[in-house]
Amino acid sequence: GVADMQNCADVCKHCSAYTDGRWVPRIPDKHPYRLNATLYQKSGIKLSAVSPAHYGRCDDWAEKNAQPRQLYDWQPEWCILDTFTISRSCAAMHGRQ
Repeated sequence: GVADMQNCADVCKHCSAYTDGRWVPRIPDKHPYRLNATLYQKSGIKLSAVSPAHYGRCDDWAEKNAQPRQLYDWQPEWCILDTFTISRSCAAMHGRQ
């Protein structure tokens, strides 16, 4: 069962145990992060909320039209992935942007 599964990072170093799995619907209101268009301005990037490259555009549209979109999380078959957190993401990047 899930309780017996190891964390994917502990199964083996540099292997792809996490690639065998499936997409499962995310529990509503369990969004680990959300980018809004003001982030681009602060970073000096010339994108706006209406740009097709704006990562949060689908969420912006869904909120505007009161049609929340279903999000999905990857669930490996043979191991457990860590839940996304900002602190772990930053640590993995080792200060790089």
